[in-house]
Amino acid sequence: SDRPKATPAGYQEITAPTVGITFAVPEGWQAPLDATSDVYYKAPDDGFTPYLGNANVSKTTIPATKPLTEAELSPALTSIPGATSTGYSTEQTANGEAAVLNYTANIGGQTINGALIATPTKEKGKYAIISVNAGSSGQSIDELKTTILETIH
Repeated sequence: SDRPKATPAGYQEITAPTVGITFAVPEGWQAPLDATSDVYYKAPDDGFTPYLGNANVSKTTIPATKPLTEAELSPALTSIPGATSTGYSTEQTANGEAAVLNYTANIGGQTINGALIATPTKEKGKYAIISVNAGSSGQSIDELKTTILETIH
């Protein structure tokens, strides 16, 4: 297998300590204090950008032996203001098959493209939820999502 791929240039590896997964996010993204997520990184705030790209991992894992279905993953969209599903797929990671639910949301008057990724952890029968969106951070959601899926381990 060619996964996980090495962390690409311009990215840094981060680890969600509670759920035990590691993946890459853009270099320069920072981890503000956030007690609600296992790990939370966002693009640096320049004081002008209305909504910044970010990635976060829920502290809670979901018990499952196969990728979550679209119906099982869709309720998580309710925590994102104005989120609407734009497609579901499954993708291979080094830990196994992940479910991906793409979405758009209107946050602060800005249309945000994002994805919820339910990925297997190293602990059999448990899936972690990664929420990632591009905001106006420079990377496209496709680039961010692909990099995360290719580097999860």
